[in-house]
Amino acid sequence: MNKSLNEIAENLAFKLGDQFNMTFRESIKFTVSIYREKLIREEDFNSGLNLNDFSQNLRVPLKDWQHPLCGRGKITEEEVPLSVRFKNRGRVNYLYVGDTTFGHAFTQTTFAEFPFVSKIKHNIGVKYYVVEDGKFIILGDYKLCELGIIGVFAEPQNAIQFCDNVEVVLDDNPYPISGDMLARIEQGILSGAFPIRMTGEDGVVTSNSSDEQLQQKAK
Repeated sequence: MNKSLNEIAENLAFKLGDQFNMTFRESIKFTVSIYREKLIREEDFNSGLNLNDFSQNLRVPLKDWQHPLCGRGKITEEEVPLSVRFKNRGRVNYLYVGDTTFGHAFTQTTFAEFPFVSKIKHNIGVKYYVVEDGKFIILGDYKLCELGIIGVFAEPQNAIQFCDNVEVVLDDNPYPISGDMLARIEQGILSGAFPIRMTGEDGVVTSNSSDEQLQQKAK
């Protein structure tokens, strides 16, 4: 089983001699997430990547929805975490969107396209969805309570809430990353090749001066 993000951060903070500094550990977690996304994008573009090591299966609750042109449908009750922005996969960045058997995929479209593509004869029976402002909208009057989504998420700790059998503390759940990529990131942080980034309370990266203070611990 994969290590949790808390375990990864605690181990790195211990090796850097500051395991009891919670701010430092949060900065390490943020740094791991940044370089995980960066390396996934680069490796998938350059040579292809087995995304099973990085993906998560979500079950996202749906509620009724209405559109003046597209009619009745369903919409996710909450925003779905952002996928890694792959370089060569077009607008479809999620590996699967469909029912929660994870065996019947839906097709992505737009509000402008839907009235036309839904009437094409060979498309009869196809279920369509639109992604707008972080929410997934299923076009059509279907009896669905949840939407199944498989994706490689930029911040997987934010997606864990929609997974099965999760720990109460989200960062205590297994972190979706391959062993070799985690080893590369850990070595990069310990060597100083991957600078440790710090976030403020609002979640944005702080100034370089704060980064430099943190990075001194990795030297």
